[in-house]
Amino acid sequence: MPNDIIAVTYSESVTPTSTTFLTSKPLVLVCQCEIELADSDKANAEAVRKEFQKAMAAQIKTQVKHLNEWLQEKDATIATMKSRYDALMKTFPPTEQQAKTYDKDVKELMGLAAKIENFPGEYVQIVEGWAANVVEQQGKIAMLLAVKKARVTVQNEKAWRIRLGQVVKGVLIVAAVALSIAAIILTAGTTAPVFIALASTGAAIAGISSLTALGKSIVDNANLEQRLLANVKKDMEAVVAALKPVNGIKTSVAKHVTELQNLMKIRADDIRKLQADLQKNKVLAKSYADQLGTLAGTPNVNVAELAKCQKSTDALNAGIKSAEDKIAKLDASNADAQAVLDELKGLGADLDAISTQAPNTVLGNLKKRFSSLDGWTDLGNSVGGLVNAASGVHS
Repeated sequence: MPNDIIAVTYSESVTPTSTTFLTSKPLVLVCQCEIELADSDKANAEAVRKEFQKAMAAQIKTQVKHLNEWLQEKDATIATMKSRYDALMKTFPPTEQQAKTYDKDVKELMGLAAKIENFPGEYVQIVEGWAANVVEQQGKIAMLLAVKKARVTVQNEKAWRIRLGQVVKGVLIVAAVALSIAAIILTAGTTAPVFIALASTGAAIAGISSLTALGKSIVDNANLEQRLLANVKKDMEAVVAALKPVNGIKTSVAKHVTELQNLMKIRADDIRKLQADLQKNKVLAKSYADQLGTLAGTPNVNVAELAKCQKSTDALNAGIKSAEDKIAKLDASNADAQAVLDELKGLGADLDAISTQAPNTVLGNLKKRFSSLDGWTDLGNSVGGLVNAASGVHS
């Protein structure tokens, strides 16, 4: 009697286990086979089909573990990227060396981000290979088990074949947060050079701390000038008290005038240096503000740190502007100061030529000069205050 060729079909939808960041769409497996049985075993064909279903289900359950392992491995890669990204978001590298380390970290993360974007495409290929193995290899194993369980005789083992193995399309969904972070990181490379430039500029701005000594010098010189002027004022009051007769009046006007002139020269030199330093730091502060502007709106930048640096930069610019305005006004007062010195020098050189009005006039000018010195003290204090603003620009 002729042998029977029976058809055996298996169909199942299997879904790999979802991870924190990865989810696979269900995979539909369809396997259609043919097997030649002895005519005497024809009645057992249904038993073969039943046992094949059971064996195939067990084989697929075992094989899907490989997909789960792949998903877990890739999920760990995403978790690492997210963890390092979160840590990176909290930083705002204050030094050039730290900025270079930031650059290195970003480049490493960019490599991870590129891999993550390729995961869906990789998964398609993984599933195709996995499905082919399940249908061809595991299908054969399942059929051998089914025949054994059903206790039938296969007339020709070579006649057993896969007539149709449906091509399985794997679809992998990567969590939106992971894709968002990956996209941000892939653009983060442009910010690393900015951080390096910021650190360098910030370090240069911090050099404004050298103005501390200069600010103190301005204050000390103003205080000294007040003491010297007080001495001159005392001399002048003695002259006024003993103006008649003037001959024989001994004062230290000439000595004090010389001291004042030397002091004026020192302070003039300090002011020139201060103006140069302020101009240099003004340019640096503008450059720093421009660099901060390139980071504004960049998603991988710590917004709070950016705002803090911007606030300190604004404070520094305001301080520089205030100091420049005060210098301009005090520079104008130097002309008045020189006029007072000229009058004092003349008096010290020829006291017997003093008219009854000259000493009182000089005393009036001295009083005016005392009030202008408050402006110098205020300037010195303002310069010292610039240091606090500069220290907060990039820290």
